[in-house]
Amino acid sequence: MKRRWISVILILALLFSVVGQSLFAGGKAEVAGEKQLVIGAALPMLTHSFWIPLLYGIQDEAAKLGVKVVYLEAGGFTHLDKQINQIENLMQQGVDALLVGATDAKGVVPVVEQAMAMGIPVVGVGSQAATENVTTKILADDYEMGVIQADALAELYGSKGEFVMFSGPPGNEWSEDRAAGFRETVEKKYPNMKIVAEQWTEVDRTIASNLMETWMQAFPNLNGVYSANDDLAAAAVASIVAAGKQNQIKVASANPTEIGLQNLDNGLVAAFAIQQTVLQGREGVRAAYKAMTGQPTDKTVLTPALKLTRENHATFDFSSVRHPETFKP
Repeated sequence: MKRRWISVILILALLFSVVGQSLFAGGKAEVAGEKQLVIGAALPMLTHSFWIPLLYGIQDEAAKLGVKVVYLEAGGFTHLDKQINQIENLMQQGVDALLVGATDAKGVVPVVEQAMAMGIPVVGVGSQAATENVTTKILADDYEMGVIQADALAELYGSKGEFVMFSGPPGNEWSEDRAAGFRETVEKKYPNMKIVAEQWTEVDRTIASNLMETWMQAFPNLNGVYSANDDLAAAAVASIVAAGKQNQIKVASANPTEIGLQNLDNGLVAAFAIQQTVLQGREGVRAAYKAMTGQPTDKTVLTPALKLTRENHATFDFSSVRHPETFKP
C-alpha cells in the first residue's frame, strides 16, 4: 500500500513539472487552447512600392508577437465599395483588431466607426480615414521630410538662391505637410532663399517635365527644386539634363525610386527625405497588440523621417524602409 502511494505521488510530481514547464516556457504564461489573437489588415493595393514593405512590416512584427494576420487588398484607391465590404467581412470573421489603409479618407469613415462601436480597435496605417474616432494613427513625419529637403538645398547653395516647388497632389495630407515643412523652413531659417514658383500637380511625369521646362525659361538663374514625390523629381531631372543645366540646378526629393537612386549617385539629386514604411507596418501591429491586450495606446505615432545623401548611400540602413527581395505578398 505504501509503495502504491509513493508511485502516485511520483506521477503527480511529474505531471506538475510538465504542466509548469508548458505554462511558463520562455517566461510567458500560456493557457492550453488559448485563442490566438487575429489582426485584419485592409489595404488599398499590393502592387505599389509603398504598400508591399508596409505589409512586410505588419506580417514580420505580428509573427514576432505570435499574432495572426488576415490581409485583404482592394485593388486600388478607386475601389471604395470593395474595401468597405472587405472590412465588414473581417469584422464578421471576428478579428480582434483592424489595420486600415484607406482607399478613400472620407468614404471609409462609417465602417471604421462601426468597428470602433463594436469594440474592435482600429489602427490607421499609410492613408488615414478622415476621423479621429480610431485607436491610433501611424504616420510618417511628412512635415519633417520637407524640413530635411529645405536644409539639404540650403547647405548646397549657401542658404541663398531661387527655388521652385513641385508640391504634389492637392488635397492630400502627406503632400500638404511636406510642402509646408519645406516652405516654412525656408521662410523661417533661410530668408535669402526665394521660392519663385510653386505648383500643385498630380503625380504625372509628362506634366512635371513640361512644367520644369517652363520654369527654366521663366527663371534663368534657378538653383534648386523641391519635389514631394520622386516620380515628379525624376521628370524634373530629365528636363534639367536635357537643358544642360545639371551643374546649376539640383533637386531635393522624397522616397527614392531606382531611377532616383541613380540620380543621387550621379549628383543630380541633392538629398532624399525618406519615410520608414516597414517601421510603419511594425508600429501598426504594436499599437493593435496594445489595444487587444488592454495596454495604453497613443492616439498618434509619428515615425521619424530619414535623410539619404550621396555620401551616406553606401552605408544607409534600408531595413526600416524596404522589404527583403524574397518577400512576396
